[in-house]
Amino acid sequence: FLEMFETLREEGYESAICILSSTNISPAYNAACEARDMVRPFPVMVIDSHAATMSQGFMVLEAIKGADEGLTITEVVEKVWNLRSRVHFYGLVGMLHYLVRFKRLGKVSAYFRALFNIKPIITIDSEDGTIQSVARVKSRQQGLNYFLKKIEEELSLGGEQLHVAVVHADEAQEAEKLYEMISQKFKCEELYLQELTPAIGCHIGPGVIGVNFFVS
Repeated sequence: FLEMFETLREEGYESAICILSSTNISPAYNAACEARDMVRPFPVMVIDSHAATMSQGFMVLEAIKGADEGLTITEVVEKVWNLRSRVHFYGLVGMLHYLVRFKRLGKVSAYFRALFNIKPIITIDSEDGTIQSVARVKSRQQGLNYFLKKIEEELSLGGEQLHVAVVHADEAQEAEKLYEMISQKFKCEELYLQELTPAIGCHIGPGVIGVNFFVS
């Protein structure tokens, strides 16, 4: 981070915004804050997205859009904070022992869910950036239907433009299926399909499929 901030300063940029994964998922935020303090008075705004994957990515895109519109750094940060409370992530977990390993799920709970083939659906809480279990399904199809239901619920609250990103960890076929389901059911302003990075995948394991979305 220090090298990046120093490079931006030397290249004549007036300020920088750094949007990072939730501190409950990655230690990058604290490292970026230390680097920010080392390049003062060059202004760097470090933001904990309270998110990950394309929920975080949507915030980055929002910041880029604001910068292109000529907004001040304060105005861009306000746009990002506003979006942080409106973007949602839901993921269908493939291998439960990864959640146990990172203390997202108790060992006994994981044992019985695996025994009865119950798959948890997780989210990342926009209030504190923690991974939480929000539902249980018995099949991957039920999980995909759950994602569609959550998108419908969000659309019912108002807004016209739907922004969606389907993500997966070594589950390309199911992700493509979900992508097609969404494209056929909804009119999307944006619709992405991406593979999860190793930094996120190590927390929730392979076989994960998820959806990030917000309405504007």
